[in-house]
Amino acid sequence: MALPAKFSGRARRFFFVLHLWTGLSLGVWLSLIGLTGSLLAWMPELVTIEAQSRYPKAPGEDKMTLSGALAAFKTRYPDLAAKELSSVQMPTGRYPYYVVFRRVEGQINVIMADPVSGRVFPMYRLKDLQMGKVIEFHTSLLFGIPGLLGNGVLSFFALLLLSSGLWLWWPSNWRQFKARISVKNGGSLSRRVRDWHNVLGIYLYSILFVTTLTAVLLVVNHATRGGLEKAVDKRAGAVEAEYQAVPNGARLGVDELVLLAQKAVPDAPIDGVRLPLEADAPFQSRHLRPSGFLNSSVVSIDPYSGKTLGVEHDRDGTPGHKTLTLVQDLHFGTFGGALTKWLYTLAGILPLGLFITGVMMWRKRLKNQKKGRVQNAGEERRAETVEAA
Repeated sequence: MALPAKFSGRARRFFFVLHLWTGLSLGVWLSLIGLTGSLLAWMPELVTIEAQSRYPKAPGEDKMTLSGALAAFKTRYPDLAAKELSSVQMPTGRYPYYVVFRRVEGQINVIMADPVSGRVFPMYRLKDLQMGKVIEFHTSLLFGIPGLLGNGVLSFFALLLLSSGLWLWWPSNWRQFKARISVKNGGSLSRRVRDWHNVLGIYLYSILFVTTLTAVLLVVNHATRGGLEKAVDKRAGAVEAEYQAVPNGARLGVDELVLLAQKAVPDAPIDGVRLPLEADAPFQSRHLRPSGFLNSSVVSIDPYSGKTLGVEHDRDGTPGHKTLTLVQDLHFGTFGGALTKWLYTLAGILPLGLFITGVMMWRKRLKNQKKGRVQNAGEERRAETVEAA
């Protein structure tokens, strides 16, 4: 049913003003966030290229086992604590190195080991990489937690910008629909700019809206220390599974535990492992499939007996875990292959085009308003002259 004309006119004026001023206010920020987001769509590939350019990986097949990597890390950096060595990123097609992380004065430091030669490279900060700077800007605008929270607030207002834009674009008939999904050839410059604004905004609108909404949710979850995940689980009455090992003699070797973990989930390579620090803690491995929603699994193994205590697939997790994982997948576009990455890349570039065309439309509007005021003033002066005569 059509809206009453009076309400429709008032609503359109309201959404026009909302869209105009939120767009002008957020345009620069949203353009920069979009462009850095385009780069982050290719984060694994770009980080690997940059890391390999600094620290070339030796040619050949991987030879070093996890136990060998741990020994190499400890030899190169004797002061590494057991906690720092307990979480190891395994070499995969995404990141072809063994990696451990060390936090120094609030900064994340990366230590990599070549799985072919066994060489441990010098420690570097994540922010020393160009992609590290991109990640830090995209997440926190280089201002830490305040910047992260600021991104969340601005993303909320960006949702209003996108919602008001959809309202203004929405056609009332088939003729308008066809006009708003194409650029008219031979039209005036102002008409072509308006057409481009409509086209840029609508074709990948769903990705823009989803990435903005998920940005708000991720910031809320981080600011509340997992509050989103906990709230969903609490509402569903779900409890996360906890696994405990039974201390009995000596632990199995880490290489044997890796083999057992891989057998538990043979269709997905091991992306990382967590070594037990407490006597009753399990050995855990994270398995990551190259694409798809909810595409990771966690295997828990008793390090004494080698018994598989549990295999948790994302798709079988608690409602809160699945919700947060889906939010992350949708925000970063990790659920698809190259096509998804390209779509997210294009969507990240669009805010810049929308900002440019929006500013051009706004300046044209100001020019027309000024011209109208001049014409009205001239007519008033002519009327005054006639009256005086």
